[in-house]
Amino acid sequence: MKKVNKGFIIPSAALALKPSQIKHYEFHDKQPEVGDVVYGSIGRIGQHVSIENVSGRIHTVHTGTRAIFVFGNRYAPDYYEGLLPTHITTEVDLLARSGMIGKVQTQNALVAAPTRVRILGYVCNENGEVLNTRQMPVINPRSEVKKTPRSPLILVVGTSMNAGKSLAAAACCCGININGL
Repeated sequence: MKKVNKGFIIPSAALALKPSQIKHYEFHDKQPEVGDVVYGSIGRIGQHVSIENVSGRIHTVHTGTRAIFVFGNRYAPDYYEGLLPTHITTEVDLLARSGMIGKVQTQNALVAAPTRVRILGYVCNENGEVLNTRQMPVINPRSEVKKTPRSPLILVVGTSMNAGKSLAAAACCCGININGL
């Protein structure tokens, strides 16, 4: 395993990772899974010229900028439809400024080609196991027992960008506010 040197960006896609967990990387011949964490560098600048970190800060990237990236699928009609590659490769596409990577299947005609990321290796723990964000919950409840009374929960879900999620959430908030709930 190789050591991850300081000076890399941790994007918002890797929100669940603690910087202390990012120590080693190794190139495995492993099929990528959603949430697998990799260490890589920007190979070619395309549509995305920046990466957003976990604090919301925007980092401008250049060829050679090193960062942590997370494999995932993305359906964004205004940009790209991207899927996990069927096998590990040395280069993939940056699907979103959040640091999500995959292989572009289709792209909107109005956007540039995707920024390319060179994969240096999977980020591994001390035992050589690949880190995966799905195994690292951001929120750990202090108690399994649910207290009452509880606030109502409204979940707004959509399948892609421009599906109306923000508009629906705003309408719910407006309705709750008007009705004094």
